[in-house]
Amino acid sequence: MLGRLRIKAKRFDDARDAFEKCIQACKNSISDQTSDLHGAYLDLSKCFVQLKRYPQAIEQLTILIKLQQPNQNAEAYLQRGIAKMRMFAKFTAHELIKLSSNRRPLLDINRALVIEPNSAEAYLARAAW
Repeated sequence: MLGRLRIKAKRFDDARDAFEKCIQACKNSISDQTSDLHGAYLDLSKCFVQLKRYPQAIEQLTILIKLQQPNQNAEAYLQRGIAKMRMFAKFTAHELIKLSSNRRPLLDINRALVIEPNSAEAYLARAAW
């Protein structure tokens, strides 16, 4: 996929454009493009994280979580938790306590672990928080 090549080249804005076009093409397709659509949303969110546009990354991952079957969205929950961690990294403990529970990073990371209990990446993310 063109977007993934652009990620490797660290051309994140170009990659974002490619993934957005892929999402539109999948939505407009009459054939089943579910896995391509899910992959494009995940990769688009990763572009937004690299661009430090965390709210947009979280938004794309939230869409992906709603599209996927509950037992297939561990990666989306994990990536959304990581995006939240990065977004809230400069918050004080007092500010973090004030966050509504659905905005807390650990909630997403723990959901990922319920779905994929052997995810080393999820355990590392949880330990990092």
